[in-house]
Amino acid sequence: MPTLRLGGHVSTSVVDPALVGMVSFGLLGEEVLVDLGPAESFDVVALQQLLSAMAARARSGHRTRLRLPVAATARHQLRLWRFPDAVSAVTRTPFQHVVLAEDHAYFGEEWPAPRAGDGPHSPRASVHAYLSAQHCFGLRPYVLTDPGTRQRMLPDEVSHWGGHALMRLLESVLAGPAADVLRVLVQEMVSSVPQRSHASVALIGAQLELRGTADGTGVLTISEWDDGDLEPYWLRKAIGTGPLAREVFRVHRAGRPMESYHARRRPLPDTDDAELLLASVVRSSPYDPDPSEGGWGSHRIHSLYKSVVDTFRGVLRIDSGRHRLEVSADPLGGYRVDLASGPQLPDQQGCLVSARLPVRDV
Repeated sequence: MPTLRLGGHVSTSVVDPALVGMVSFGLLGEEVLVDLGPAESFDVVALQQLLSAMAARARSGHRTRLRLPVAATARHQLRLWRFPDAVSAVTRTPFQHVVLAEDHAYFGEEWPAPRAGDGPHSPRASVHAYLSAQHCFGLRPYVLTDPGTRQRMLPDEVSHWGGHALMRLLESVLAGPAADVLRVLVQEMVSSVPQRSHASVALIGAQLELRGTADGTGVLTISEWDDGDLEPYWLRKAIGTGPLAREVFRVHRAGRPMESYHARRRPLPDTDDAELLLASVVRSSPYDPDPSEGGWGSHRIHSLYKSVVDTFRGVLRIDSGRHRLEVSADPLGGYRVDLASGPQLPDQQGCLVSARLPVRDV
């Protein structure tokens, strides 16, 4: 059985080359083993990348098996992050049927005892530990084949992110107003999913790393993946019928000089997917029509990059196909866009949108 081994801290830089290799296995229709045995910790976006590939393989009739981490702390992180539920949702297979039989001994194991020095170092870290134990961070899967689940998805996420303890913690560590995490980021990410009629499963991701705690880098990550078809959505955003925004975007691509884009620069009729993805950002406007309701104010991408970059000084990332776009603040004013395309990137099924917000020192 072909094996993809993921070890150490499983981040995008680890998962990207593994998924590029998985594509070749998938084309052969072979069963693939994803070996998490040497993994020590996980980035939530990297797990969404991995799970989206497993979903695509399952939809094509290909099987993916899992080997769980040897480290008890890594298995515990996956458990707290509801990784088993997410695997079952994207593969439509019970988790125990995906995991190798020899790993079933880990099912129902006691939580690992904390190591000396791993305890909370501040009141914020104590709250973070409590919220982690309550499954506040990690993955929340939604199977969208049931219309009721589509309708409940946004209220469920609003209820989750509106929790008192979580909001108080975010108020103490974010540069911008914590209320905007719920009012803008969560609302816009989740609201876009029902517009993609072909989406059958979605994963909401959340991860908070505090400065001053073990391995903390000071970042709040909020992410959403679904397996819907985005091309018609991109085209609508590229056309744009309302007044156009005036932002300037300096676009950086490997092997090309920096290009300056603005909202009035239309993509060519035969433009490629990378340009359409870029146009979905550059030409987005707060006055774009809502394709699901027919009214005004469907400004998903515009609101996202304005909030992530302007309010929180973070980075917005969009993955679709073999393209990855990141929007951040440009030192010269306006926005910097880093756009990567090509075979070095995995073929992202559906769309993965993630926001990384810096966290203040605690």
